[in-house]
Amino acid sequence: PAPPPMARPAPPPPPVARPAPPPPPVARPAPPPMAAAPPRAAPPPPPPPRPAGPPPKSCPPGQPKC
Repeated sequence: PAPPPMARPAPPPPPVARPAPPPPPVARPAPPPMAAAPPRAAPPPPPPPRPAGPPPKSCPPGQPKC
């Protein structure tokens, strides 16, 4: 008897559909610029130097202590 016909090789499987690439990340808006710190008030000027001499008397004359 004649040999059986050669079975044809199975066709290659269809290519697997690749998943769609993920969408590019949405560009986040730039953060608002840092609010400029308000200028600090200038420090108060130093008190004028007291004139040299005896300290001012806070007690009325005649009383050694208050």
